[in-house]
Amino acid sequence: MNKIQVNIIVGFVLVLLVAMFLWFQSTQSVSNQLLEPLLITSDESESSLLGVGVKESIEEPEVHEIEIIYVDLKGAVAKPGVYALPLGSRLFDVIEMAGGLLPDAATQSLNQALLLNDQMLIYIFTHEEYAAEEEENMKLLSIVEEDSGLLSQQAQLVNINTANASELENLPGIGPKKASAILQFRQENGSFKGIEGLLEVSGIGQKTFDQLAPFITVD
Repeated sequence: MNKIQVNIIVGFVLVLLVAMFLWFQSTQSVSNQLLEPLLITSDESESSLLGVGVKESIEEPEVHEIEIIYVDLKGAVAKPGVYALPLGSRLFDVIEMAGGLLPDAATQSLNQALLLNDQMLIYIFTHEEYAAEEEENMKLLSIVEEDSGLLSQQAQLVNINTANASELENLPGIGPKKASAILQFRQENGSFKGIEGLLEVSGIGQKTFDQLAPFITVD
């Protein structure tokens, strides 16, 4: 084998080696491109399993605001004043906040289970104040009863200007004869100007008039 042939063979081998090297590089690049999505997907799956990069919506517990009411407590308590309490509180709650009742507090007038409302004003009576209040209430009740009795009596008064014989005979001291005399006097002289006009009727004197006066009217 001469020198020229050797050079040809060496050149052919070199070309073959270069071709193989280029082919190997091309194959390796394609493999890497095919594997890369798989690796990324695998990493994302692993991250998902580990909880990395995943936003989770965590619900925070609801916070309910407590509604507050204000009550003005006065009277026989240790510390009168305005107190803030939760809605739904009772009278005994605000009394406790005020240091409790004083020894002379009139507990018979209290409903300590009373449900409180906002802007409420509560006055705790002492025994002395409670007794005075009861006395005043009794006086007012007596006045009301007297007025009621007077109105009832006035409603039952007989009008001597319009009453017939039967209505006049229902009056104390008036019989058929005197009733007839009253009707005749009214017919002849017109309406009575006042109840004292009965004294002008024949047969009716002062004694009879005094009996009639509380039960008659001219209005």
